[in-house]
Amino acid sequence: LVVNENFRLAGAELARSVLGWIGGAAPGSLQNLSMPGEVVAYRRPD
Repeated sequence: LVVNENFRLAGAELARSVLGWIGGAAPGSLQNLSMPGEVVAYRRPD
């Protein structure tokens, strides 16, 4: 199975978490879970 990752969203969430941690936020409040987009079966090119 192949799941495409949104690297822009991942980077933005990482930056938000790092800046929040630097700012003194509780680590538990910095967690985030994003739902992946479409999951497709890998097809080998013939």
